[in-house]
Amino acid sequence: MRRQLAKRAEWALGAFLVTAGCSDGNNDRFDGGIGNPVGRPTLEESIQFGLGVDDVPQATLTNGTAEVSVSRAFDVRVRVDGGPDATWRDSDLVALSTPILDGVEVYATDRSSDFFFRSAIGTSNANLDYAAFGFWAQTGTAGVLDMRLPVRVDDAGPLDFGVRTASRDMPFSGGASYDGEAIGGEFQGRDLVSILRGSFAADADFGRGLIEGRISLDDQDGLGWGNIDTGVMDIDGSRFGGGSESAVATRGQTGRVEGAFYGPDANEVAGTFRLRGGLDGTTVLGAFGGRD
Repeated sequence: MRRQLAKRAEWALGAFLVTAGCSDGNNDRFDGGIGNPVGRPTLEESIQFGLGVDDVPQATLTNGTAEVSVSRAFDVRVRVDGGPDATWRDSDLVALSTPILDGVEVYATDRSSDFFFRSAIGTSNANLDYAAFGFWAQTGTAGVLDMRLPVRVDDAGPLDFGVRTASRDMPFSGGASYDGEAIGGEFQGRDLVSILRGSFAADADFGRGLIEGRISLDDQDGLGWGNIDTGVMDIDGSRFGGGSESAVATRGQTGRVEGAFYGPDANEVAGTFRLRGGLDGTTVLGAFGGRD
């Protein structure tokens, strides 16, 4: 796959994935074989047994559309607008020591211009069993891996996927509080100027069909970048989302946050954010995940 990509723009993928796998949200029962319980699969089981992918095509930095899939070998693949796939495998794991990526596994190609971030399972605050999230950037340089920013990108985008809660299994009363992490990037035009990582928290009111959250981010130097208030978002089935300008960052950018509930009983949430404008005129995009 890397040989195919070398014929066109090089790829770089920055993504924080809490675990690997996905489902279409309709697998009510799962029998993985002897020793495996019957019930809804975890994200890892869903991939391992080829039970399908549940992801929503996401708008990219340049207003394209990106889709993500995960193979039974746990290879992560991203395709933009029907173009050739970019794939990251376990054999691409490299050692990288950068504070902003503590607890994150980094995958890179031999030329280090293809890269992929994934959280080390069990060390992240999100520690998800049913969902994954991240962001990617298409570029022709290795500058992101050693934080030589800004880096010009051809395109970029957020992603989230997993074993989604079936609409009929969503709670219709009570509430839940979710805590986890977020990762993303800030772009000046098509220049990636900051890699952002931080915390995510949200409160859901299932009786009213609403959820509201807050994302707090630091940049790659460990400096506080600011917060994103998601605004009040409507729950529709097992998905949620706000208006086109309902999310507001402390730096003035506005935009939209959307996501979904994952797990058998809305145990987890994951989603994406995309904001523009503000005093700096930048675009901020990324993804988040958390568990109850």
